[in-house]
Amino acid sequence: MKALPAVLWFVVLCAPAWGAVDGERLRKLGFLVQEGFEEAPAFTTVDAAGNKVTSEDYRGKVVLLNFWATWCPPCRLEMPDMERLYQEFRERGLEVVAVNFMETAEEVKTFAEEQKLTYPMLLDPRSEIAGQYGVMRLPETVLIGREGQVLGKSIGFKAWYKDDVRELMAAMLGNGTALAAVPAGGVAETEPADNYDWVYLAGAIVLVIGVCLASRCRRGRGDAGC
Repeated sequence: MKALPAVLWFVVLCAPAWGAVDGERLRKLGFLVQEGFEEAPAFTTVDAAGNKVTSEDYRGKVVLLNFWATWCPPCRLEMPDMERLYQEFRERGLEVVAVNFMETAEEVKTFAEEQKLTYPMLLDPRSEIAGQYGVMRLPETVLIGREGQVLGKSIGFKAWYKDDVRELMAAMLGNGTALAAVPAGGVAETEPADNYDWVYLAGAIVLVIGVCLASRCRRGRGDAGC
């Protein structure tokens, strides 16, 4: 019985952290949330500079794992907001990780420089990481908790620097108050369109083809051409 007060204190102290990733709160922000959290698939790849990167490198951080391509207009539009979010919260444990879909390192580096993006740019030349995370169109962003669990997924364009998202990040990172807004970062070339269905359809077709080719490669049916 003497241990009971300590247990109660543990529950009280940890309650804000648990509430920060409440499924209903994430749904209100537009995330798709499964019943019960699951372990995020592990991966190993390289970044645009050729450095080896693994999913374990981000363990202990809150991660926005963003799947994108340079030819995807909604991807290009949301990335400056992601940069601002990254600049505000990186020192408190947020990592924005962009996983590029089947493009070259040079294409990715050039785009990041033009857009003034500083967060990590990873390569997925065979769409293997996209396949692991069940990505079917671009952009898609997976929210991963500090313990490596998938908390939710955002599909399509999202305004990532809105106050409600900033407040969520502040709560998840251990402080319920967002800081002063970060000045606009990156370069958005066009305004968000009312309907990007044609882009999503084209992206979905490309993704399905890419995932199918990657699957064939993994089964050894065409290693010479992979």
